[in-house]
Amino acid sequence: MASVSDKPWLKQYDLGGKGLMVLPQSIKPYPKAPLFSILDKSARDYPDKPAIHFKDKVFTYTKLKELSDRFAHALADLGVKRGDRVSTYLINSPQFVISDFGILKTGATHVPCSTLHKGDELLREVQGSGAETLICMDSSLDIVNQIKDQTQLKRIIITSLDDMLNEGKEPVRIPGTIHFLDLLAKYSPEPPQVDIDPVEDLAELIFTGGTTGDPKGVMLTHASKLANLAHMAWPLTPVADMVMGALSWLIAVPLFHQMGMTITHFCISMGFEAYIVADPRDINTIARILKENQPNACSCVPTQYAKLLEMNLGKLTTSFTSSTSPLRNELTSKFKEEIGSEIGDSYGATECGGGTHANLASSDMVEVKKPGSIGVPFPDTEIKIIDPATGKEIDSGEEGELWVRGPQIMKGYWPTPGSGLIDGWLPMGDIVKMDEDV
Repeated sequence: MASVSDKPWLKQYDLGGKGLMVLPQSIKPYPKAPLFSILDKSARDYPDKPAIHFKDKVFTYTKLKELSDRFAHALADLGVKRGDRVSTYLINSPQFVISDFGILKTGATHVPCSTLHKGDELLREVQGSGAETLICMDSSLDIVNQIKDQTQLKRIIITSLDDMLNEGKEPVRIPGTIHFLDLLAKYSPEPPQVDIDPVEDLAELIFTGGTTGDPKGVMLTHASKLANLAHMAWPLTPVADMVMGALSWLIAVPLFHQMGMTITHFCISMGFEAYIVADPRDINTIARILKENQPNACSCVPTQYAKLLEMNLGKLTTSFTSSTSPLRNELTSKFKEEIGSEIGDSYGATECGGGTHANLASSDMVEVKKPGSIGVPFPDTEIKIIDPATGKEIDSGEEGELWVRGPQIMKGYWPTPGSGLIDGWLPMGDIVKMDEDV
């Protein structure tokens, strides 16, 4: 049995062992730039290419950048500045993406809150982050009003689902709030010029039970998020020149979740077209997009894949990915039999900015998929297996807690850098065993 310290998984980077596709063992150096630079770059390189498909509306990269720049200008004029936290309480929509990049362009930190939250949960995250600005759906305003007096909130920006779908739509204004559309109309696309330290400044503060079970704010820097995106691009390294600006991706998971945010950022970083589904529970819409638009890739969770099997999709050419919970072997086997595609999956946590391992789906050129496995570590991601009883490192073939360390790992739990880490290592809380197939 190979030793963990020998990194035996590196042999899997030669996909299928055929020499057809060989992935780099390291992708250093990792970019040190503001996270919003991915949108600016794609708007420069693919100005007229669709960035977002939402219902019947298409937003090009030029338009998405313009709207984000306008919103950043508005936030800055309202008093949002570098180091502030701005909360969002938004369903999947172009407004979420515009808000995300607008917040980042002010130098502030995005605090995405789940739209499934009720008053107490929303209060904990808004109050805990110290956010003074909240962007929410007007349909959620009753919940926001219940908690706002217990928070530091100074301003509430509202929007509705169809605000971005109709040109010239007149906003429904509500006293005590600022309307999203009014801000986009009032301010020019001139974002503030902010000096951001990618290694130290926070791009995201996401509250999660994560690896500990107790809700904590995960601090993710601009640099750690860019490292995570580099890891997502890693399997495409041999064909990068062919796929940049050329693929499409269906995002059918909540954008407020780390999985949804990371995939959205990845699509934008690669110049891909992203199909965003407003309600991830809307299996009919997901199925329709798959059949009518034939996106190159699709991200769902296992429960959605189980429901898609009931939709009589027929054979598809889309590549599918999953995360957040384990894929049952019988589900992925049946999916491959009926749809014609295997589901690739990944492993990680919010504390990792998304992922640390990938279990790539098999294809004509790749034969590394192993059902039930979390896959192999991403490049430059260190792992060790710790005996929970003794706290000592053990070797492969034995069960123990997985610890990871790498450029994508969080800065710590809010508000203390380093908290939740041990000498830079993140204990994942999961018991694993490395076998001979790694």
